[in-house]
Amino acid sequence: MRIKLSELAKVCRGTLCSEDKEIELKGASVDSRLLQEGHFFVAKKGARLDGHDFLNEVYHKGALFALVEYPCVSEIAQIVVKDSFEALREIAKYYRSQLKTKIIGVSGSVGKTSTKEMIASVISEGFKVYKTKGNFNNEVGLPLSLLSITDEEIAVLEMGIDDFGQMDLLASIALPDVAVLTNIGDCHLENLNDRQGVLKAKSEIFKYLDKDGLIFLNGEDELLRIIKQPQRIIYFGQQNNDDVYVLEEENCALEGSKIKVYFKDDSFGAHLKIAGKHSFNNVACACAIAKELGMSTEAMIRGIEKAETISGRNNIISGKKYTLIDDCYNANPHSMKAALDVLESVKERRVAILGEMYELGNDEVNLHREVGDYCKGRVDLLLCVGELAGYIAERGRLLGVDTYNFNDKEALKKELFNLLKEGDVILLKGSHGVHLEELIPLISEN
Repeated sequence: MRIKLSELAKVCRGTLCSEDKEIELKGASVDSRLLQEGHFFVAKKGARLDGHDFLNEVYHKGALFALVEYPCVSEIAQIVVKDSFEALREIAKYYRSQLKTKIIGVSGSVGKTSTKEMIASVISEGFKVYKTKGNFNNEVGLPLSLLSITDEEIAVLEMGIDDFGQMDLLASIALPDVAVLTNIGDCHLENLNDRQGVLKAKSEIFKYLDKDGLIFLNGEDELLRIIKQPQRIIYFGQQNNDDVYVLEEENCALEGSKIKVYFKDDSFGAHLKIAGKHSFNNVACACAIAKELGMSTEAMIRGIEKAETISGRNNIISGKKYTLIDDCYNANPHSMKAALDVLESVKERRVAILGEMYELGNDEVNLHREVGDYCKGRVDLLLCVGELAGYIAERGRLLGVDTYNFNDKEALKKELFNLLKEGDVILLKGSHGVHLEELIPLISEN
């Protein structure tokens, strides 16, 4: 989209402090290290660094202009605004108003990224598709994602929240044509209180759907089943009362599953190379959307069979002595149990390294204990990291699982290779703040 800087300043209620010129919006960056030529730079003062200190650097990297909160001495064109992140959102809204791209908004307590990846994998067999990169799904990341869309026919955008009002803000920017909710779980309960609060916060997305928009909901979630909206609702899952559902034909352990996808009037088989039955919901959702888009069965099969995991999310890593299930990007009780189900399917000795789960509110102790209970029969060796994870260890030990608890990762590292055996399959799962990913090179290269 071509636009003059003076017009863009009006869009974000800023003041242009340089010569006016016409630019072509191609994207934006809040990190000077990630800026690409042709992007504009969003300068913000943070806790450690001030983005205004990097204006000369981004100018020489090819930045078109900078959103700044105070004028700086630099050759780069500048639009001065009160709040650079708010200005970024206003520019993204304007950009969205010019886009012809169909927007699919994906949210939910668990599985947003995996569902987004599967949808993109399947529908890219019939359309030119943009998808959220990494975890650019919040009040800053979503506008950056929108501004990266060019001539794609469909964009699959992840939308993550942890408080009331945030989905309202994100949806007002993205204006999704399609809304997907993967589930309503025990996440961010410090702000959202309980699952009813999570449902209320996530449901803010529907306010911005056009009357002809579509809603795709996980039919296995009892709270999502009670949603009433004027738009058409399509249910996906693993039950025959869902509009699109997936059943397992053969469990191939860490090599995935042979599955069958069922519609009301049709079905087909495919080999899903991603482990775990929780991935079936992602396939069902993707195929439900593909069906509405008029895609062929053959195209859906290709999309399913080329789908891969990404780092930190059910990603299988073959090390020198051990096989790792890297699922340590984040965790809550629902995703912990799903990961343990994957571990249960293997024939080798099953080791779970589990970290604490954060933001669970007043019931955090019992929710950790529930995970400990779930380890019985699924884990041969349980290694827990952190104070709250001690409650997982408490229940695991009580139920006869060989269990060890460590205050932190450093304490675990000292004993780890005394406890592991060659050939072990090791699950790594914990909240992002535990940073269990730091163990991956240590274990895989040992």
